[in-house]
Amino acid sequence: MSATNTEPSQQSIAGLARIGEDVFAECALTAYELPSSAHTRLISTSENATFLVEDGRPVGVLRVYRHDNQSVDAIRSELAWIDVLRSGDVVRTPAIQRTRTGEAFHLVEAGGVTRACALFEHVEGTEPVSDDLRTYALVGRTAALLHRHVEGWARPSWFTRPHWDLEGVLGPQAIWGQWAHGPEVNPERAALLRRAESEVRRNLATYPADSHGGLVHCDLRAANLLKGPDDEVWVIDFDDSGFSWYLWDLCSSTTLIEHLPHVDQVVEAWLGGYTQERALGAEDLAAIPHLVFLRRLHLLAWLGSHPEADLAHELGDSYTIATCEVADRYLSGAFLGNVRP
Repeated sequence: MSATNTEPSQQSIAGLARIGEDVFAECALTAYELPSSAHTRLISTSENATFLVEDGRPVGVLRVYRHDNQSVDAIRSELAWIDVLRSGDVVRTPAIQRTRTGEAFHLVEAGGVTRACALFEHVEGTEPVSDDLRTYALVGRTAALLHRHVEGWARPSWFTRPHWDLEGVLGPQAIWGQWAHGPEVNPERAALLRRAESEVRRNLATYPADSHGGLVHCDLRAANLLKGPDDEVWVIDFDDSGFSWYLWDLCSSTTLIEHLPHVDQVVEAWLGGYTQERALGAEDLAAIPHLVFLRRLHLLAWLGSHPEADLAHELGDSYTIATCEVADRYLSGAFLGNVRP
């Protein structure tokens, strides 16, 4: 499905994508068996744009993928994993709504730009609060179920997803860019964070992702979790899924709360749920402080490379300030040093 749009001459791709999101979303709707009166309402702009599809009531959630962020095969791989997880009843996650022609996603061209769009089932639920330890125990158990499934799943030959290892997070070609380009990273803050990065690299050198991980969700933070009416947890948004440490899913669950006093309790609750389904060794537990701080740097890079995102506007430079506070604790050995399941 195509639509016309005036293409700006001097705008960034991010700016173009932001301008055209509603156009792509409305065009995408025609590919699905939906009432003619169905319409979209923007929910959030993050890595992608997310719309609620309504027809007097919610009938779906539409994702408009960020321009040039992922290949067609990478999107196809993400959605294939969701289908397999649902068919095997591994975890609760919304169904992918097929197009009229049976496709898992639809390509829309507007203004010379092609965007992939995918429609998901709408699920009722609420985002868990950061001190809801019972829910975080369920999230840990859910992550373990995902990882157990991955260990036994023969992926298709065309399956491709990003690698979130040390190079993918901190290397010169890091997928989300450099943390040094994060908001308000001045020379003094950069010096502190460089010392912390060196400590992370030193400690994770003997704990590589390829031998301590596999395919993981990579973004099990509160915004991507829904507590249903029965208090069970639904997992949404597999857009960041990729190959990383299994405990990277723990780190994503602590995203934005690493600096809060109760983060130790959240980690312990998560691990308690996880180890009900999958064992962890002493080497895994020892890596947790380093992985969690690495994730903190990872999101700092994301904020720098996604200044148009709602979260970037919401946090401003407060995330950088808190990251430096966490770095001080990490370098002193006082960060998550005693957590156990």
